[in-house]
Amino acid sequence: MAIVMVNKIVLTTYAFPSVSFLLFWQGVVSVLFYSSRVRQKPDRYVLLAGVCHAANTLAGLSAAGSLNVAMFGALRKMSIVLTMVAQWAVFQKRPKDVQMLAVFGIVVGATIAAVHDLTFDARGYAFVMTNNVCTVASQMANKVALQRGVEKETLLLYSSVVSMVFAAGASMSFHPREFEHWSSTPFRMAFGSSLFLGIVLNWAVTWLLDKNDALTLSVSGSLKSTCTGLVVCAGWFDPTYIFSWENFLGLQTTALASFLYIFTGR
Repeated sequence: MAIVMVNKIVLTTYAFPSVSFLLFWQGVVSVLFYSSRVRQKPDRYVLLAGVCHAANTLAGLSAAGSLNVAMFGALRKMSIVLTMVAQWAVFQKRPKDVQMLAVFGIVVGATIAAVHDLTFDARGYAFVMTNNVCTVASQMANKVALQRGVEKETLLLYSSVVSMVFAAGASMSFHPREFEHWSSTPFRMAFGSSLFLGIVLNWAVTWLLDKNDALTLSVSGSLKSTCTGLVVCAGWFDPTYIFSWENFLGLQTTALASFLYIFTGR
């Protein structure tokens, strides 16, 4: 929840113009953190996971900067049904009927919320749906690599390296000195927090994926966005969100369905 909020501050509140520049520095910090902890060399599974991770992160940051936080969280839940289908196809792991019902409830709630979103942004919706597809690809690639004996630190390091390469190329047209808020202490704190929390989030996601399956990871992530959505609906954080009862009920439907999945998966 915290990283969504600080990214929203950086990209929307301060209108930071380059998502790729932020991604580049997240990669730099991650490489510095993990470089002394890696003992394995990368193979094609690691590199594939790195490419998927870079695409997923870039799409996620772009979506976070284009949508209000509540709708970003609701639409991100669409990745759950994609994950369920992909996991079934790749690992032949069929979820329980009640879990499929919970996933259906998540999608229905997100759809209701989207239909009644009073701040509809087609570009933002396109980014977040691209993010959903990239998330599923990243989870599948990471899970395959972990099952083949790749260590978490190795995945995280080389994923960060690939992200840096992609982001460096995409940032060539950005001129940092032209951005006017570098001297702002709140902006510096939000920017620095984004770099640090990127490490925390990626480690937590990789650890959870190693211990569980991709579908459980996706649903667990939805609980994070549920908490964020409640904060935003209360009017405490994101001024771009416009409240409506239909949108609110859709968001809470996704929350209840997420809890149903967690309960039935125990």
